[in-house]
Amino acid sequence: MPTVFIPGITGRLYQQFALTIAISVVLSAFNALTLSPALAALLLRPKKESRGPLARFFAWFNRIFGSATEIYLRLSGAMIRKSVLALMLLAACGFAGLFFGRLLPSSFLPDEDQGYVFHQHATSECSFAGEDGSSIERC
Repeated sequence: MPTVFIPGITGRLYQQFALTIAISVVLSAFNALTLSPALAALLLRPKKESRGPLARFFAWFNRIFGSATEIYLRLSGAMIRKSVLALMLLAACGFAGLFFGRLLPSSFLPDEDQGYVFHQHATSECSFAGEDGSSIERC
């Protein structure tokens, strides 16, 4: 919100973005404090046990999801127990990024760009352009 009060051209440029973000924050706060808890209350209330093909599908899905959760928890626990190895792998990836980042060109424009602009213009068959840019009709 303080960017709204910046004077000059910069302030005019940032003013619309600052107001948009301020309005978004107000709408998000309203949603977080009123609508989301109401939706959570509707979704989390106790339900009756359902039967049928859809209930069997959900039971199968919950079993698969539960086993995937257990595998993830075991892998996460192993990585936490071997945190030194995980940090070494992270450091190796960081150093590799720095090394390969230095190999890339750092300028915005490549060195081959000499600032020339070429233009090709097609005219009718009977016209001729002189060196001074004047055109002469010959037909």
